This record gives sequence, structure tokens and C-alpha cells, in this order.
Amino acid sequence: MYLESGPFPFGTPIDYARGKADKFPNEGGAAILEVDVPDEIVAKATERLLPVSQGLVQFDIGAGIEELLAAWTSLTKRVVLLPGA
Repeated sequence: MYLESGPFPFGTPIDYARGKADKFPNEGGAAILEVDVPDEIVAKATERLLPVSQGLVQFDIGAGIEELLAAWTSLTKRVVLLPGA
């Protein structure tokens, strides 16, 4: 997941979503899933090798994924369909 403020090491969320949609043309088009993840869960997923300042948060086993899954149903989410999607 990207932080809302970036930086965006793999391109902006819009560019990334469109690139994924191009690679998977039969999956409905480009969209962005915005999720409001609490800071304490993000903190569990960040570390020295991938600090939050990189703009990217990767949730893995033992690094925040369990907490993210436990909280998932209560998190605020929004799907943004991109034009042309």
C-alpha cells in the first residue's frame, strides 16, 4: 500500500492502477482502493529496510498483516474507479 502523501516509488496510484489494468484487461478496469489504516498498524509493517518515509507499506506475516486482517471490516474504505476504467 502507498501512503496518501507519497512518495510513490512505483508511480502515482493512478499510474500504477492503470498499468495493472493494462496487464489484466479482463478484470474490470483501473481502480484504487483507499483504506484508512491506523498508524499503529502501519508502524508494525514498517522497519529499517522499508521505512514509512519510503511511502510504501508492505504488510507481511509477523509485520502487520495479522493486525490489518483483524481490523479490516472496521476500516474505512473507498473504491475510486478511474475514468475509462
